[in-house]
Amino acid sequence: MRERSHFWESRPSNPMIIMTVLEVLIIVAISMLGFWELAPLGYIPLLAIIVYLSAVIFLVNDQLKVYLIGKIVSVQ
Repeated sequence: MRERSHFWESRPSNPMIIMTVLEVLIIVAISMLGFWELAPLGYIPLLAIIVYLSAVIFLVNDQLKVYLIGKIVSVQ
């Protein structure tokens, strides 16, 4: 999904929300149960990874995206 402004300024479509939730649930299940030679993670490491990635994606990446798009649009 492409969004030029902050992520909270528009709502994604229902199929996008459903697929994102399903993807996260599948990744959590694989992480908790393990997969082939991959050892399962515990609850604490998985929660730490989710919190860290959410902070980076929603706080750092989103702010940087809006800033850079503003710079690019103002140059043109």
